[in-house]
Amino acid sequence: MNYLYSAIGALLMAFAVGNVLEPMQLVTGGVSGIAIMVKQYTERLFSHNEWFVGGYFSEGIPLWLTTIVVNIPLFIAAYKRKGSNFVGNSLWGTVCLTVFLGVLPQFKILPKDTVLCSLFGGLIEGVGIGLVLLSKGSTGGSDLFATLLHDVFPHHSIPRIMGMIDGVVVAAGFFVFGMEKGLYALITIFIISFTSDLVIGGLGRSHIAFIISDYSKQIAGAVMREMNRGITGIDVKGLYRDRNRTMLMCVTSKKQLVAIKEIVAKYDPQAFVIITNAKETLGEGFLSLGNNIR
Repeated sequence: MNYLYSAIGALLMAFAVGNVLEPMQLVTGGVSGIAIMVKQYTERLFSHNEWFVGGYFSEGIPLWLTTIVVNIPLFIAAYKRKGSNFVGNSLWGTVCLTVFLGVLPQFKILPKDTVLCSLFGGLIEGVGIGLVLLSKGSTGGSDLFATLLHDVFPHHSIPRIMGMIDGVVVAAGFFVFGMEKGLYALITIFIISFTSDLVIGGLGRSHIAFIISDYSKQIAGAVMREMNRGITGIDVKGLYRDRNRTMLMCVTSKKQLVAIKEIVAKYDPQAFVIITNAKETLGEGFLSLGNNIR
């Protein structure tokens, strides 16, 4: 399943980069951003020079070729420094992405609407990246480079180094394609980040309800009896009135929040209730902990 998730994710990423982002000159960082800039620049350079390699690069150096050229030295360095196990986690996703970039037919989805392209491209690539990360893999590029640089600069975390690398690539996109395209690319980056987090964390976000009431036992009993939902009691002390109470904590889905509110209102309309989002919920009744360690 990990190989399948990684392959599907790479397919979506290749489609987004080749058919949505590259035609609109949207640079979102990483190797794909470098490949987009190289393709656009070489297209201008070789479009009128058919003598160069028989005119093969008249539409610019293909995205897949730049991906290979950039990733090969990174994989070699990573293999020498980190070993085969580390490289193996990224190799499959990188190969799939490169192959799909080479074989998928490229055409403009929305040739005149940059706004929709930035949103639509970010959504597709975000889902793809999320699936690749769910498979515990990567597509190489800035991931590998950041890991290698971390050995040289151990006081900086790998995510921070990745952010710096992608920031340099995005800044280069501003320089190559102009301010307007760069700002649209920032929108795409936000959508990618939000969507990939949503895929990794789960489409059904959980919620946490904290309930402080003088009728904690009755409320807890009703929640467990009527909703078949576990609930935890935590001893707390209210400093305003200097009173000891039992605060209830219940993790639930969005659909069950209404039922919890109704139960609390039934037993104690004056109860103090706090509801917040849970980014990820693992364990009994939710996602399996063993299969979701990142």
